[in-house]
Formats: sequence, structure tokens, C-alpha cells
Amino acid sequence: MVDPAHTLLGEIERAVAQLPGATLFPASGRGAARALEAALGRRPPPGLLAFIIAHDGGLLGADIHLLTFAEAQRRRQSVSAGGQRAGEWPSGLWPVLERGGHRFALDMDDAATDGEWPVVEVSERGVDRVGTSFLRFLH
Repeated sequence: MVDPAHTLLGEIERAVAQLPGATLFPASGRGAARALEAALGRRPPPGLLAFIIAHDGGLLGADIHLLTFAEAQRRRQSVSAGGQRAGEWPSGLWPVLERGGHRFALDMDDAATDGEWPVVEVSERGVDRVGTSFLRFLH
């Protein structure tokens, strides 16, 4: 049986390889998955799990920064330490990408029937759903 998350991840890897200046950073494998699960306090969705085992952030363009695990964790921890301030990440969201001043996160509290978390754009006005899952959003 074909795993949809790994199939889509392979398509993303091939597309990124074709983009000038784009790169996906290598990850440490299963150890990264365990660290992510511990940081989230729950099991990550299949797409995020497949990605974090293979990659730890990346650059997809001049202004498209796919956050590393450490960067996402720092942004999220800054919210829990002392409350939320303007420009920080609301609780229940896992930061994943920044593009030209726009910030994107996974909404951990809104799992779809397939177990994936939707991608939302985070702004001063609130959050807007922009994708059904992390890998579909990247694709």
C-alpha cells in the first residue's frame, strides 16, 4: 500500500530540487519525530511527521523560510512564557513558515478526518485557514 504522506513528500522534494536557491535542510530522523511529539504534547499528523523525519526546515525562495524545529519551538515557547504579546504565536498553533512578513502555522486544535492539521495564516486580525494540511500547503 502506498503511503500518501510519503508520496506527497517525494513530490515536494522533487519540486524543491528544481527551484533555484531552494533547499530543504536534513533532519536527524526518528529522534526529531520524538522531540516534536514531546514538544507538541500529542502525536503529530502523518504529513508533518513524515516531513520532520526527513527534513528540518528549509528555504523555498528569497523570502520563504520554512522554520526549523528549534525555530518553531522558540516562537511557541515565547508565547507560553509570560503570555501572548503582539506579533507572537497564539496557543494551539505550531509555527511552520514565514513568507514576506506573513506567518503560517498548523492549527493543532482543528484536526481533519484524515488526522491532518490545517494551515492558517496568523495576523494581527486573527487566523485565516489557507490549507488543509502541511504537505498539501507546501505542494
